[in-house]
Amino acid sequence: MYAKPSEKIDDEDNGFSFHKEDIKYNRFSTDVKTFESIHTDQVAKDVQREVEFTVLNACMTGCLKSIDDYVNAGHDINDFLHTGWTPLLYASASVLPDAIEYLLTLGADPNRHKDGYTPLMALCNSSKESSEKWIQCFRLLIKAKVNVNARNNRMETPLMLACMSRGLEEIKELLSYVQDIEARDHDERTAIFYAIIANKYEVVKFLLESNANITCKDRRGLSPKDIAYTKDFDKIIKLLDSEDNTQVICELTNDQNWKCIFPALCDKNEKATNFDVITLLYGMGFEKYRSHFHGMDLKTFLHLQEEDLIRLGMDIKIHRKQFLENLYKFHIKKWSIQSIGTIKKSLPFTIFDGIISLGKTAKQISVIGSSFRYIKNSLQRAKDVNLDLFVIKKSEYNTELTELQRTLKTLKKEVSQMKTIAEKIDKNAKCKIPATYIGKKKSYNWPVILSVTLIIGLYLTKTTYIRRLWIE
Repeated sequence: MYAKPSEKIDDEDNGFSFHKEDIKYNRFSTDVKTFESIHTDQVAKDVQREVEFTVLNACMTGCLKSIDDYVNAGHDINDFLHTGWTPLLYASASVLPDAIEYLLTLGADPNRHKDGYTPLMALCNSSKESSEKWIQCFRLLIKAKVNVNARNNRMETPLMLACMSRGLEEIKELLSYVQDIEARDHDERTAIFYAIIANKYEVVKFLLESNANITCKDRRGLSPKDIAYTKDFDKIIKLLDSEDNTQVICELTNDQNWKCIFPALCDKNEKATNFDVITLLYGMGFEKYRSHFHGMDLKTFLHLQEEDLIRLGMDIKIHRKQFLENLYKFHIKKWSIQSIGTIKKSLPFTIFDGIISLGKTAKQISVIGSSFRYIKNSLQRAKDVNLDLFVIKKSEYNTELTELQRTLKTLKKEVSQMKTIAEKIDKNAKCKIPATYIGKKKSYNWPVILSVTLIIGLYLTKTTYIRRLWIE
């Protein structure tokens, strides 16, 4: 404060004065206490951060003792550290199977994420360690029921991240559990885009063999091939070009010959795929596997189990799973009598029509028989694992079996009618002209008849009648 000229400045206050209120309420003392409290809190935070840095480093190096000390100190293993990640996220990103296994035994949640970024994504996005260690970590997380099809805030899946950072063996292992290979991120890109961007030739090749789509386009209108051309990845470009030009080299059996309707009458062609089999494969989306089923008839195809698919060379687990699911849908699909194309008895038909109808009926009986066997095998497997069915499920099975039984009776009737027709048209059978048969109108050769009559008349005249006249 400034002093008037006539006033004398007190040396003790040096131009400053304290208000009575400050002294009364001791504001300076309060400020000191607040500062001490802030300092104490900061010290506590520093100590906490030091503890978290210790466990963070332990999860990245595999020091199990430090992890154990952290939990024994009362910390929750699923808490987010000040860095924003959980201990399991750090262990997964470091690809340390021992640390991951130990954290899981301590109760770590395999699906605890940061903005959708799960431990499995951290594992898939890491390029550390060998394929063997990565697969160990992956199987530990799978055993802990990690969500393989989770999405982060960029809509990325673990498969997409793995296609960028990992190799072929890891992709094969991962793809066995993936539901949708065509899942898209926020840029509308699928896993094959990620593999191409990372110039992973073997991964791209494997994805193509796994029926990955190369005609799709991202949000900018670019296809996988466009990405490869932009980055000048010549090897991948050739691979994509060859995929575009792939020709069907699998011969199909010809159903034009009526004998082909009856498999027992035909010799198997081991280099051809049955027409019905290729049709089912196309419906399943597995037409690329057609060469695996050369020489296989429809009945055998409908009885296939997972071990059979492995033997036939279907190595991708997810494909085997999808195949069996589609086969299951086929067997439970409702059957229609119209599918055999029965002949209406009121209309005229040829022998060929009868043979075709008989062949279709025989095929449908074979299919329904396959469905019966499929249900029987499924129930037997359920019995072997002591699977107890709910009452509602049992009722559903009984209903389906009753419906199938009714269908078989209908088919049996149709076959009986076809058998009757076959007996009538059998060339070796002694068939007489039916009573209702109307033949062609008869025609007479009158000149020949008159000539014969005249000759007979002359002969009789000379030998009998004329002789009597001479006697008389």
